[in-house]
Amino acid sequence: PRRHHPPHCRAITSTAERCHLQERRITSPSGTSVHEHDFHEVFWIDDGEGWHLVNGERRRLSPGALTLVRSDDRHGFQADPGQSFRLVNVAFPRKTWGYLVRRHAPRGGDPMSMALSSRELFLSAAHLTELGVMTAELAGGARGASSAERFLLNLLYVLDVARPAGASANATPGWLREACRGIADPRLFPEGTAALVRLSGRSAEHVAREVRRWLGKTPTGVVNDARLSFAASRLTETDRAILAIAFDCGFENVSHFYRLFRARHGVTPGQYRARRQRLVDPD
Repeated sequence: PRRHHPPHCRAITSTAERCHLQERRITSPSGTSVHEHDFHEVFWIDDGEGWHLVNGERRRLSPGALTLVRSDDRHGFQADPGQSFRLVNVAFPRKTWGYLVRRHAPRGGDPMSMALSSRELFLSAAHLTELGVMTAELAGGARGASSAERFLLNLLYVLDVARPAGASANATPGWLREACRGIADPRLFPEGTAALVRLSGRSAEHVAREVRRWLGKTPTGVVNDARLSFAASRLTETDRAILAIAFDCGFENVSHFYRLFRARHGVTPGQYRARRQRLVDPD
């Protein structure tokens, strides 16, 4: 499909505007077109219910839902017939985020490097209110570097205290969160799900049951999420051969790698690399 750049993605390519705030109500079942872009985003829902269409999946949204969107995610939004929801979105350059993460070293590492399920959070009413206060400067028109960094530093705090989406009084088990973070280490990719089980310190059966319960997927799906995220970054940031990247990710069957990559990104690895290389870096 043709690459789509929403208005806010074009707007922050200027050196003066380092982030972009958008507030809108999604009212149509056709929603917004599925797209990707060269910026990171964060969005949250403060009213209504709907759907986040991301990497080939439909994820339910309700008030308090917050999601970190990586630049390599393909996503859009959709409302049920007769329903609507209010979306608040802040887009910002990858380099700005990377600089703050390196400088302040969030507990657990870079939240953007995690699997999608670990980037979906739920905010209490108090934290939703706090997030509204955090965006006041941006809503007032300040979009420079200092304003963007103030917002993102506050966001890192909110991410640390928010709970995973889908969790009620009990958060996703800490051992599972740590295992999902650990499996993003490319040195573990050749081990596959065995590495996830080892990092968990539980039996394979227990891991499979809890991954399904808390993340809605299989251990293989968790490992492949991490592999494909790494593959996308290698395609973007290096000239390494696609075959070599597939092997780096632990895929012995290259055709299987191509099928999974295309299902997630909508294009082949070669097409993905060509598109990313044509993008103009925001900095």
